[in-house]
Amino acid sequence: MVKPPVIVTRAEPGASETVTRLMDMDFHAIRSPMLELKALEAPMLDLSGIYNLVFTSANGVRFFVEAVGGITEHVADLTTWCVGPATADAAEAAGFQRIVRGDGNSDELARLILSSECTEDGFLHIANSAAAGNLVAQLSAAKCDARFLA
Repeated sequence: MVKPPVIVTRAEPGASETVTRLMDMDFHAIRSPMLELKALEAPMLDLSGIYNLVFTSANGVRFFVEAVGGITEHVADLTTWCVGPATADAAEAAGFQRIVRGDGNSDELARLILSSECTEDGFLHIANSAAAGNLVAQLSAAKCDARFLA
């Protein structure tokens, strides 16, 4: 039986890895990213009042670490909420120390945050603007101090 081709629309980094895995499973994989991710030209991040970082992708972790010039002791100690295992693995590899691992999507991550006994407010959700979702709106509706940064 001939397997149909698989078009991989995932952005780099990640698209090539997915294509390789598919080819290892004898699929004809076509790499065709829908997005190109790149850092925004922005001033240095102001993390005053931020005690929680929220990541909904491994790329968000990577771009954040680049934007702050690497992991400092202060940044490493912020509570880091990650949407799933791959994002949590990226946060751990980057040097974050206080990682809370989600197991789903951003709505489930918002529920996890709101059901936690997190006593420190000040959330910063880092993601690409197309994937922002409504996580910050959900946290804000629950009276949390939450901001979004593309």
